[in-house]
Amino acid sequence: MENDCTPGTEPFFADMVRDLRAHGLLTYADLSGKRLLEIMYFQPSSFLEVLAQAPEAERQAAMTALTDYLSAGDLPSEVVERYWSCSNYMKVFSDSTTPEAMALWETIQAAAGLE
Repeated sequence: MENDCTPGTEPFFADMVRDLRAHGLLTYADLSGKRLLEIMYFQPSSFLEVLAQAPEAERQAAMTALTDYLSAGDLPSEVVERYWSCSNYMKVFSDSTTPEAMALWETIQAAAGLE
């Protein structure tokens, strides 16, 4: 776990998911769109790179959960702020992100409709 996070915080959750996934105990398909956005918020490019390399079924389920959540409308302001934070991050680091991860990001953007 990251040294600067404690149980009950979102960074702790994101690291826990990463570790559980690495050990085959959890997949992104097991998580809600809200939880996936929370994970993506902390490391957008890294999250998308991992998701791009995930098995097809996991990737599709996670993308459906995430895009359905973001396209539901009437999102709380903190969710919109997290989305914009991810968007700004991806603009800055788009040249160091693989085409596969960028394709996922473009799908998320199109579904979110927040541009």
